[in-house]
Amino acid sequence: MGRFATNLRLRRGTGLLTALFALALPLSANGQRTGTIYARDFSLMEASELGFEIEARAVGTSWERQGAEAAVLIVYLDGMRNQDLLLWSGDSFFTYRILLGRASAGRHTVSLSLDAASRAKNARAVEIRSARPLLFNRANTSEEDLIAIANAPIIGARSDSIERFTDIPLLMYYELTRGPEDLLRLRYTLIFSNEDGGTQTAALMARWGRTTDIEWVYELSLRGGRIEEASYQGVEHRTKPFAGRKIQGDHPLLTVVSSNNNFSDLPSPTRRFAPLPIRVELKSASRESVMDAHPWIYRIMAEELKREGRIGESPSDLDKIADPRDYLYIEARAEAKSGPIAFEVQMDGARRAFRSDGCDERLCVEREGYFRAAVRLPKDYDPRRITSLRIRCCGCRENLSCSPERVKVLRAFKLDRDYIPHQLEVDRWLR
Repeated sequence: MGRFATNLRLRRGTGLLTALFALALPLSANGQRTGTIYARDFSLMEASELGFEIEARAVGTSWERQGAEAAVLIVYLDGMRNQDLLLWSGDSFFTYRILLGRASAGRHTVSLSLDAASRAKNARAVEIRSARPLLFNRANTSEEDLIAIANAPIIGARSDSIERFTDIPLLMYYELTRGPEDLLRLRYTLIFSNEDGGTQTAALMARWGRTTDIEWVYELSLRGGRIEEASYQGVEHRTKPFAGRKIQGDHPLLTVVSSNNNFSDLPSPTRRFAPLPIRVELKSASRESVMDAHPWIYRIMAEELKREGRIGESPSDLDKIADPRDYLYIEARAEAKSGPIAFEVQMDGARRAFRSDGCDERLCVEREGYFRAAVRLPKDYDPRRITSLRIRCCGCRENLSCSPERVKVLRAFKLDRDYIPHQLEVDRWLR
């Protein structure tokens, strides 16, 4: 049964719990407002991995508006600070799922407090529609997924990310593969809202079909339930053996330490994120396909671009792109040694073709396997005007070498007004 602190207001007939930042919450020793806005007691019959689900909104916020980005909650388990939770979805209700770690059998309390010092100045209130613990045990979770959840990393926040509402971890997923002699391999990947360093914005869109940052975090090999090898992605994308701390059970603690969202296993600050990881299968799809299954990521991606001034009219500015809804997104598969390529779109009535590389060789695609790219098209374009989609050698110089026949277009889509991907018929465009 849930219990709620006295500084909350329960709206009659709505089931909403509203915590106002203007409430006279008690002050801590340093003068900051403190106080529990939600608490729930529950009992575990046996030790379990524990998650938490909260459906909430931050009144007056929008991830795209400076000064109104998000509210911040601090999550406690049994009175101990567990992690931070940014309500980045804005003024509409959204269901956030987080991982609290391993909890022993017995009585426990999950509680939430407002972080008034870290909230955007125009965040007026937090409304909680529902909240509940999530238990993972053999009765409701497969053995493989239990192992994956029990070893999922906890992420230390980059020093400037919460303060600037930038490069926030939005979703964690894991891939699971089996090897010989009972070998189990797990790889965990994070999707960040953006990356402040690394690849320029236009190159991200042209070569990857998104401006989120997708980074593998941690991988391990187990045999018979015992870890044989564990590594993480260090600075400059170097694979390093994990030698850091494990907390809240067997969860490795890794901290974001670079502006392009690479990691360190050295001690981290107290501000942490722990998205509840989901299992995905990417043997026949790109990493970006995870975003298609969770399209709200496109909206957050676009809103951060707007707020940071990375949307502009000039196609020659590599630090800016058009509205993400003005692109054709392409999923393709390339064999090894296809060479650098670009995608070219012809439209009825257009005087020129539109290319993913814009005739700029810095925007070429050169990868093998499943990948994503995007072509910038006219504002509010109608896909019915597309007459052809071709694979070209990168750049617009003559005598360029590539093997476009080794690349196969699998599907294409555009984002609608609400940033939902809509699949398009590509067969009639291909020549």
